[in-house]
Amino acid sequence: MENVVSARHASVIAACLLGVCVIGTPVGAQNYIGRADALLRQGQIFEAEALYYYAARSEPRNATPRQALGRYLAARGALRVGAVLLEEARFFGGDRRAIAEQLAPVYARLGDYRALSSLPNSPLVYAERARAEWLSDNAPDITGGDSAVLALSQGPSAPLGQIRITIGSDTLTATIDVAVTGLVLDTSWASRRGVRVFKSNSDVGVRDHAGIVLSLGLGRLARSGVPARFEPMSGPRTARIGVDVLEDFAPTWIPASAGSGGGATIVLRKAGKAPTPSPGAERIPILIRANDLMLVRPGGSMSSLASQASQGALSGRWTLDIRHGQVVIDR
Repeated sequence: MENVVSARHASVIAACLLGVCVIGTPVGAQNYIGRADALLRQGQIFEAEALYYYAARSEPRNATPRQALGRYLAARGALRVGAVLLEEARFFGGDRRAIAEQLAPVYARLGDYRALSSLPNSPLVYAERARAEWLSDNAPDITGGDSAVLALSQGPSAPLGQIRITIGSDTLTATIDVAVTGLVLDTSWASRRGVRVFKSNSDVGVRDHAGIVLSLGLGRLARSGVPARFEPMSGPRTARIGVDVLEDFAPTWIPASAGSGGGATIVLRKAGKAPTPSPGAERIPILIRANDLMLVRPGGSMSSLASQASQGALSGRWTLDIRHGQVVIDR
């Protein structure tokens, strides 16, 4: 996604820029960033976006506005563009440690493990760096059919649903969880086939290790090199799977009433291209947060994707279109 600004928000942005230009006393980009940050916290994302862009364009070699714009665009799903801006902010003298902390999850979400493994001032611990280095030499891949349709079971403890995944010959029930990145497996998986483990001599226990699922089966699709961590679960056949593992497939949740065979399903697409929305579809902007994914409703109301699902606000067929920074609801 080159730019998260759509034509329908052009008038909002133009008005914001006009408001900026008529201010009597010139102020630095930092002032605009502060105002943009405040607007973003209020859910006024397009007004905030206008100010982030204005600050970056008014002082193109200033690291601070470039970092702020990069952070914002990455949060809106424009991961590659956001990463480039953060890299430029570092080049222009920005706080290398703060920028590294913001870049690391962006590189991980992009699957750019070469950049992640060589990130200056990296926040990664030894096991995570070793995993990134291994993945940079063994690039993850997606194989299988053009798409996969997985049965989806939902309930109060799993508002986004549970799906069946496979690791080797084992089938696990995985709860989709916005608070998770990668996979969370039971600690017993640290010594099982199908998983590669990275650790240091200073690790206290298996929960400090970093793992890789060599091949994760998702119906007719398989994804290699999926990052994992280990926690005590109810058993080796239960897991949690992050939305980040699924978002590259432009997943569509289909309720039981509309699903084939009567049960709820989730559709994954190998090419990662979301279907064209119907004319009456509702498009809800998203913000990627640490351990969450937020939906921004009209008026600036923000809440977690999981919370929206549990409250029934995502009724009907809906798609996570990460490339365009939105959730699309087709009712």
